[in-house]
Amino acid sequence: MLTNEATKIAVESGKLLIIFNINEVHQLNPNATHVTNNYYGEEFVPDDGLQKPTFHATRNPQLSKDSVLEYVMRLYPSYVCKEWQDKYRPLWGDILEVPAVVEVIYDKGKQQNTTFNRNLVGNILHLLAEKKILNTTNATRLSEALENDPNASVRAKLGEMPPPEIRRCIEGLI
Repeated sequence: MLTNEATKIAVESGKLLIIFNINEVHQLNPNATHVTNNYYGEEFVPDDGLQKPTFHATRNPQLSKDSVLEYVMRLYPSYVCKEWQDKYRPLWGDILEVPAVVEVIYDKGKQQNTTFNRNLVGNILHLLAEKKILNTTNATRLSEALENDPNASVRAKLGEMPPPEIRRCIEGLI
């Protein structure tokens, strides 16, 4: 630490004055923290009894199913063909009962602000558009109807087919 006299001399001479005082320790960043992990003896092993809960143990399938139905019904009646107006909601009820779909539809992965896999729903909607159940295949228009945003992340998935196993199951329902 510089005294007032040393500071004056350093400033008056115009030269840089560096003083090292080993007996003093100053913290340059008062908000910094220091964590020390000291393990003596055996290596630390976490308790095996503490396991993360699995996704399936914590999800509510009925709530997610209702969310999916509410989401896909945003396209009704504007984008559903007249021949399918009465069959659109029952079709989605059947789709959500298919075991191959149930395995992945409620696992949202890294998607945010959702309780279901919007990417898979987008893929299924693309298949329905290809099968003329929806009256447009325009991903931008469907994305705007679903998310109120023509550039929503689901837009890319509205242009892709679902996985082959799921595709075969849904084509069997149609």
